[in-house]
Amino acid sequence: MGAGALHIIRNRRHELQGLCCVEVKVYPLFSAFAGSANAFALSVEITPCNSDPCVLVTGEPVTVDIMFTATEDIRGGSASMQVVNGNVIRWLPPPNKTLCECLNPSCPIEEGGTHVYRHTLEIIDNIPSHEPEIRLELLNEQKSVFFCIQFPVQINAF
Repeated sequence: MGAGALHIIRNRRHELQGLCCVEVKVYPLFSAFAGSANAFALSVEITPCNSDPCVLVTGEPVTVDIMFTATEDIRGGSASMQVVNGNVIRWLPPPNKTLCECLNPSCPIEEGGTHVYRHTLEIIDNIPSHEPEIRLELLNEQKSVFFCIQFPVQINAF
């Protein structure tokens, strides 16, 4: 684990609008567990992150690395990130790459295979600052969620 990065471990399941996510809590540990219906996480890393919850700064880049294992063959599609604040969901700008372009190794995603999804984004300045959470969803070709995590953050102005 690199300096200034924290890994996440499983905390509890969270259901919202029919989607099942794993809500996670940040701990300074190497291994982590989270998952969804068709994949489970081996580790989740947010960089930079030096506290619980992670303090993100508007205008600054944040990288999310998720190592996961698929429980079935998946045809990769896309990813989405949202800021969840109570019942309000705000969509973050989508990655400018396909899901497969963000995976190492790239697609196909095969049952039992281990992949790392990496996405770097800049935190936009119009995110509500009262106890928001970030939700990241990985979607298959049919736009169905096969993996989802959600974690608390604190957002500070630049």
